[in-house]
Amino acid sequence: MRNISSHDAWFVTLLGTLLLVGCSESLLEPNTMLDERDIVEMRQQILGDPLFSSDAGMLDDGDATVSSSMLGKTTAPIIPKSWGRRVLKANVDTKFERLTDSTALATVTTTIEGEVIILVKTQPRDTVKKVVKPFTDVTVRKVKFIRQAHTSDTSRGWKPVEVSAMKAGTVDSEVTMKQVHVTIGANSYTITDPTDFFLKLNNAGSKSGGRPDLPHIGANEEVKVRVTIISASSDTDWVSLHRPIAVMSHDRGHGFGRVKAAHTRMKLVAQTSVGSAYERVFEESWKGQVGGRHTLMVEALTKGSIYDDTARFSSQLWGVPYVVQ
Repeated sequence: MRNISSHDAWFVTLLGTLLLVGCSESLLEPNTMLDERDIVEMRQQILGDPLFSSDAGMLDDGDATVSSSMLGKTTAPIIPKSWGRRVLKANVDTKFERLTDSTALATVTTTIEGEVIILVKTQPRDTVKKVVKPFTDVTVRKVKFIRQAHTSDTSRGWKPVEVSAMKAGTVDSEVTMKQVHVTIGANSYTITDPTDFFLKLNNAGSKSGGRPDLPHIGANEEVKVRVTIISASSDTDWVSLHRPIAVMSHDRGHGFGRVKAAHTRMKLVAQTSVGSAYERVFEESWKGQVGGRHTLMVEALTKGSIYDDTARFSSQLWGVPYVVQ
C-alpha cells in the first residue's frame, strides 16, 4: 500500500479526522495490453480528481453531528439524540481493463472504515451516553479513458471521457435502493443501475458515444433529488443526502472559505406495500452550490442502524457526479 500524495491535501482540508488514506496497486490480467506507464498515468488522473476519489470525505461527519431535531420520537431500544460517521481509514484500489487499442476502463473501489457515533438515552431523563458501531463501506465507480496522440515524451495520451454513477454500502445491506432521480433545471437523470449509468465528461469527443453530459449546475441553481427504496421493515428507514457545502474558517485569524460535507435527512413523501415489503419515496432539494467537481450521495439505512444499540449498521449508497460552474 502507498499513500496518495496529490490527494491527501484535499482530504486534510475537507475533514480533520481522516487518519489514513491509501491506494493499493492494481493487478492486471495477462491480456490487458496495458503497460505500467499507461497504468500510472491513468491512476494519477483518478487520484488527483475529487470527482473520482473523494468518497471518504463526503461520508465523514467527524462525530455525532446530525441535528437532534431530525430524529424525532421513538419507542426503539434507545433514544438517539444525534449521530454521525467518523472515517478512520480509506483505501482506493484501481483496476484497469484494455477495451480497444485506444480505450480503457478503470474500476475505482474505495474501502472506507470507521465508526458510527450515536448519542443516546435509554430513558427520557437519562444522561446522554455514546454508542459506537464499526462500519465498512465499499464504493465502486467506473471511469472510461481514451488514448489520444502523445503530447510529450512523458505522456501516454490517456484522457478520462466518461464516469459512471457510484454504488456503495455495507456488506449484506438490509435495505435496497431501487432508483435515484435528479432534476437540475430542465434536465433530469434517472439511475437504476449506478455502475452502468455513464456520464460524458467535459470535451469528451465523439468516442464517448451517446452518453448524457455530466450535470453542470449554476451556483444558485436548485437541485432536487428523489430516491425510491425497497425495505422489509415496517419502520420507516433513514434516508439522507451527503453533499459539499462552503463554510467559513478562522484558523488563521481571518475568515476564508473551505469545503466540508453536509449530511441532511430526506423527507418521506410516499409509501406503498409491495407484498411483504415496502416501497418508500424520499425527496430533498436545495440551492447554493460549491464550485468544483463533486459527487452527491444518497444513503438509505435501516432504522435499527441508529435506533437500536445492538443492531448492526446496514446501509446502501448511490452517488451522482456533477460539476458546479
